[in-house]
Amino acid sequence: MNAVYKLASEKTPITVAPTTLHKLDGSKTANTLETLEYIAEHLIPEDNSHNNTDYHKNIRRLTEQPNNTINDRDFKKDEVR
Repeated sequence: MNAVYKLASEKTPITVAPTTLHKLDGSKTANTLETLEYIAEHLIPEDNSHNNTDYHKNIRRLTEQPNNTINDRDFKKDEVR
C-alpha cells in the first residue's frame, strides 16, 4: 500500500528509457535496439586515429604497452570469484 501511495503522490521518481526517437529525416526509430544504435551514431564520436592530438597519441601508445607494475602478483584462487 505504501508503494501505491508514493506513486500516486508522485514522490517516487519513475525512470523510463527512451524507446523511440524522431530521426532527422522525420521518421521514428522502430524499437529499443534501433533507438540505441541511433543515439550511438549521433552522440558518440568515431575513434579515428588520423585526427588525434599529441595527447591522444600518447594515450594510445600507453594502452598498447604491457602493464609492468613493480611487485605485481597474480591473483590467488580465493581472491577471484
